[in-house]
Amino acid sequence: MKINQKGWTIDNVRQEMDFYLADKPELKELMNLYASILAIEAEYLPLIDTKMEIEEVNEIERKIAEGANVLNPTKIVIEPAQFKEVLTKMATVVAAQNPALKPGLDRLISYPDLDVDTEGVPPVFLDALLKFNTQYFTKIAELIELDTDIMFFLTYHAMNPFIESVARQYRGLYDDSAWGKTTCPVCGRKPSHMYKRREDGETALECQICRTQWTYPADTCVVCGNADPETYKFLYDEADPAHAVYVCDGCKKYIKSTDAQALDRDIDVEVEDLATLVLDYVAKEQGYEPGGRVTFAVSLDYPEDIPEDDGEEPVEFSLE
Repeated sequence: MKINQKGWTIDNVRQEMDFYLADKPELKELMNLYASILAIEAEYLPLIDTKMEIEEVNEIERKIAEGANVLNPTKIVIEPAQFKEVLTKMATVVAAQNPALKPGLDRLISYPDLDVDTEGVPPVFLDALLKFNTQYFTKIAELIELDTDIMFFLTYHAMNPFIESVARQYRGLYDDSAWGKTTCPVCGRKPSHMYKRREDGETALECQICRTQWTYPADTCVVCGNADPETYKFLYDEADPAHAVYVCDGCKKYIKSTDAQALDRDIDVEVEDLATLVLDYVAKEQGYEPGGRVTFAVSLDYPEDIPEDDGEEPVEFSLE
């Protein structure tokens, strides 16, 4: 089966945000921040040319059959000036919302590793980013006195449109049912969210980096592959059964899930992550850590104005 993946648009994102803000006005500031960041991604997606030619379909299918993701992100050529432009715009958005962060963000934008040297060698910054070298960015964050979570939030969102522009070329070229792994079949990264598709009820995952979607069994942990119903469970609130958080006692990780069939509408994973912050809190309070990239607000702290749903604890039960 080949997934017919719909491309996201900033208009769809804003419509989804409006839907949730009607009941969760306390999320307005956070959603506005994300809308501004995603608008920058949407602006640059059609402008990016990574000058990368994809393989023939038979080579792509061979890699999938052998369990190898089809794209090596380190082979992507990102134009340094264009990346810095995207990063600068995103940093400006964050600084406008929190002026106290501006000094650290200014130091980030002017950091020398972002620029090509006199001999034309690609920036160290981009090389580390494409290799997902978290130690490198943690060190920079310390040097420029910028919160590590903000560093990762900005750099990864600035990278996303460049990776996605290549990943989109692979969509529909391989049999999704031949994959079945916990990592993205295109770029090899972890998923950010799990959901039940509106059109056919199949469980699918979406990559945290390139937004590629692929089917995956709901009764199996997306981090360690645990399928024991005694140790892989999900939590949900009876007032909102369309949203749940799957928790694994094997690896102590969690991933959130949305049932688009129950909601009877198409969803956007970025918005779903924001709209379900309460599930992050519940999972973290019970000792679980996120299995993929975590929502920016959660990585910093729990907002004090997020209400507990009707004051009731989410119900826990094992998968059938």
